[in-house]
Amino acid sequence: MSRRTKHTEDGPLKKKPRENSVVRQSVAPQRELVLQANSFAERALKFFATLEFPAELAAKLPPDVAVMNPYREPEVMRVMAAYLAKYFNDTSRRVFCFGINPGRNGAGKTGVAFTSPGLLKEKLGIESSLRGPAEFSGQFVYKFIEAAYGTPEAFFRQFYINSLCPLGFLQKSKSGAWNNMNFYDTPALFELVKDFMVGCIKAQQAFGCGPVAICFGSGQNLKVFNKLNVEHGLFEQIIAVEHARYILQYKRSQESEYLARWTNAFRRAAEALPQPSAEQQPS
Repeated sequence: MSRRTKHTEDGPLKKKPRENSVVRQSVAPQRELVLQANSFAERALKFFATLEFPAELAAKLPPDVAVMNPYREPEVMRVMAAYLAKYFNDTSRRVFCFGINPGRNGAGKTGVAFTSPGLLKEKLGIESSLRGPAEFSGQFVYKFIEAAYGTPEAFFRQFYINSLCPLGFLQKSKSGAWNNMNFYDTPALFELVKDFMVGCIKAQQAFGCGPVAICFGSGQNLKVFNKLNVEHGLFEQIIAVEHARYILQYKRSQESEYLARWTNAFRRAAEALPQPSAEQQPS
């Protein structure tokens, strides 16, 4: 993939962020959440609650690269619990969809893939004390969900979105600003994190995944995913769609065509899912 089509989020940071940095404001008390035992939601929440970048890998990162782990923050974990309880509180299998790695305006801020604090409230109906700018790629993702499935409930009943690397990276530029970084931007970083990525994918498959996965991006992200899939036999098939950011940045005039392509790809992937029984439906 050329440098022109590199998928990163908007705007630099001037200071190196803490892994768990968020803005706090008071919010109304939330009702107690009850997760169904052994549900997709319960398994996913346990995964994110214990997700850590291994210390032995962190020690090998260059000084100009930082890891983002929002799941250390209590407010992010409260958001994740609400999100998972609302949309995944059942034992149905889902098509797994993988982006690259979190950006700091989306999952790097809220924990929810492609979802800024604004989208969290507007599209998912989840209040939080988190604040931040819009997540560029998320604009297309949620437009697609509404166009193809009508509601997040209908979409998440069949699909689960995360990233090949569930933790994000920032790199310090020559000007001193911290910008989003893809795990494949340097061969050294990819070699360092690839086993961590595979382990995380396998751990998430235990939530309940279908045999077909969707890859966000038809360039380098797909190349890496295919390589890992050949080496580790993760999925029977990978279906690629153009990355949302690429569409908005370079193909906005053809947005309706790409919405149709996404719709076709997602429906093909969902056809491989087993039909859920009555007891598997959300409680």
